[in-house]
Amino acid sequence: MEGLRGFIVNLRDPDQEAALRDFFAPKEWVFSEAGTAARRAFCALWRGDNELHFDSMADFVRARTDPRVREPLRALEAELFDSVWTIEVDENLIVIPNRDPAPDFYFR
Repeated sequence: MEGLRGFIVNLRDPDQEAALRDFFAPKEWVFSEAGTAARRAFCALWRGDNELHFDSMADFVRARTDPRVREPLRALEAELFDSVWTIEVDENLIVIPNRDPAPDFYFR
């Protein structure tokens, strides 16, 4: 895909806590009964996601509508996912862990 800067495929891991271990302390909210229930409810909504990284929305549209890419990509997405939608994400926005007190600066 012309203009593609990065491509990440995330599929749901049967061990939902795998990504959290060694990142959060064992007694953090994320491992509580409420945190576990919230995470499992959220994860039940999806099987995976693709992250396509472009410098601009115009680059994304050009790549997705390229006839060499459009149909093979749609076929792959149809095989992997029940539904597909597109959202634009500003990579300056990140998920910050639920920490108290909140850090002055967070780097991922």
